[in-house]
Parts: sequence; structure tokens; C-alpha cells
Amino acid sequence: MASIKDVALRAGVSSATVSRVFANKPYVREEVRTKVLQAAQELDYQPDQIAQRLRSQTTSRLVALLLSGDNTHFHAVMHGVSDLAYHHDLSLLFCNTGSSSEREKHYLDQIRSERVLGLIINPQDYQSDGRRLNALRRRGIAVILIDTDVAHVQFDLVRVDNRKGAFEAIAHLLRLGHTRVGIVAGTAGIMTASERLQGYRDALLYAGVPFDDDLVKTGDYEIDSGYRLAAEFLDRPDPPTALFVSNESMMLGTLNALAERRVRVPHDLALIGFDNAPYSAHLHAPLTVVAQPTYEVGREAVRLLLRRIAEPDAPIIDVMLPTELIVRESCGVNLAR
Repeated sequence: MASIKDVALRAGVSSATVSRVFANKPYVREEVRTKVLQAAQELDYQPDQIAQRLRSQTTSRLVALLLSGDNTHFHAVMHGVSDLAYHHDLSLLFCNTGSSSEREKHYLDQIRSERVLGLIINPQDYQSDGRRLNALRRRGIAVILIDTDVAHVQFDLVRVDNRKGAFEAIAHLLRLGHTRVGIVAGTAGIMTASERLQGYRDALLYAGVPFDDDLVKTGDYEIDSGYRLAAEFLDRPDPPTALFVSNESMMLGTLNALAERRVRVPHDLALIGFDNAPYSAHLHAPLTVVAQPTYEVGREAVRLLLRRIAEPDAPIIDVMLPTELIVRESCGVNLAR
């Protein structure tokens, strides 16, 4: 599908000029207007109606993306946002909070003072972020949430089906005969962590396996907590026979703990992770994972942002994208015994 930049290249003008032509702005020479329309016809370019309304409402093209981590999950989200933002001729301001609520507050205060069209954010402080984000919305800044919501205030949200993804992972382990499945859970109170833990509980209940609180350990989605909590599981006199680790960073820590103790996967322990990190398929025992459509999460966030900018009073949308269980060797299913 041709983009505004393709038309600009064919016509030999800037993207801004193409935008002015399709927005019927003045001060465009007639011969330039003709070249742009001819290029659009040759490329079968269909201007985005939302983008047209967007161009007619404001001259600002700056969108902020505020993420709370630095891993391949967020890298893929960022690529999805960047690609579709580029397609719609938006400028992108990227900020990484490093999982720091104070840093996030600093960036939100900066965004509030800038001429920003909209904000796509993976919020850290779900209790107080609602007030801060609502203040941005009152200033006319469109706000789209990724992965998790905030307390007391509703915003458009793009997320994945964490609960079903975790359910399918645990159900897979239970079908293989595991009844003592430990979970290295994510940050307490965060939507993704709560939903993945609920999927874990759902699978146990569905299979008639009693829930054991001793098999649940809560981390913070960081490498160090994955290492520490996996070590606590492994150093018990009765360790679980399988582990479900709730994100790729904690999985790295878990793998370090396993290597130090020379625990063999899947011979000594079955292992499933949430996130299909690039390393997952290249371990000695390739890792079974719940894969998220992270790139599409980013693109969907931009689609919602364009809609919210064009129609500020439109109904709130909660988009849930599906996950996929990718079965590899880390659960033992491919081992000849």
C-alpha cells in the first residue's frame, strides 16, 4: 500500500506538501498540486480519512512513546509504533523510564509542557498515573495505554490475552504429567502480572490440581528477581518439577540460576516462558514460550491514537490481541525416552 512518503518521492516534493494538497490548504502552486495528484493516481494512493482530519485540526506532528523497560518485548513494540507513525508522517519522541516511577513522572511533566499530539505509554504507577494522564487529556493530548491500565480513569488500551496465554502454558505442563508447577510471577498489582497469575490458577482449577501458595513467587519483571526466585525454588528440598516464568527478563535470571546449579532442562526441570525472545529458540533445549504479537501491539496503539486525535469524544476502546503457545523442547515433549 502506497504511503504519503511514496507520493512525495514520485512527485518530487516534501511529505508536508502532499499533506497540504490533500487537506486542500492554500499556498500550493497549481502545477505542484497537479503533480501530487497525478503521482497519487499512479500509485493508487488512498489518503487516510483519519489522517486527513488530523491534518486539518493541528500543525503539530509530534507523538510521544513512553515505555517502562528495555527488552525485546518493548523493542518490538517500539518498532511497530515507529513504522506506522512514519507511514502517517508523525514525528516520534521516545522515552524510557527504566522502570522508575520518578523518571516516568519527570517525562510526563515534560510532555505536558510540550506541543505533543498524543502519548502512547506503558504506565508504571497504576495508582497515580490515572490522575497525571487525565491532566494530559484535559490539555487535548490523546493518551493510549499499552499492556496495563491505570486506577480510576479509563483510556484506550492495547493488550494481549495474558490470562489465556498463561492458561495454555500451564495446561500444557499439566498434560505432560506435572502437578508441581512453580510460577515466577511479575510485579504485584500490574495488570499483566495479575492476568498471568490468574491464568495459572485457572489451569490448575480446570485440571483439578490444588493451588499451592508455596509454588508462587512474585518478582518485578527484572533479571535479578528471576535469578533470586528461581534459586529459591531450586534450593528447596522439594523443588517443583516445572517452572513458568512470566517474562523474558526474569527468564534470563532463571537460566543463570539453572546453569549455576547444573539443572538440566528438560531432564531435571520443565520450563516455559512468557515472551518469545530471540534467544528462546537457540538454547541447548529450545524454550517453549507464550509468544506475544508485540509488533502489532505497537501498530494498533498508533491506530487508536490517530482515531483518538481525530475523534476526542469517541467511545473508549480496549483491544485484546491473541497470544500463541510455541512448543519446543524445554518441556521434554521432543525427547526420546
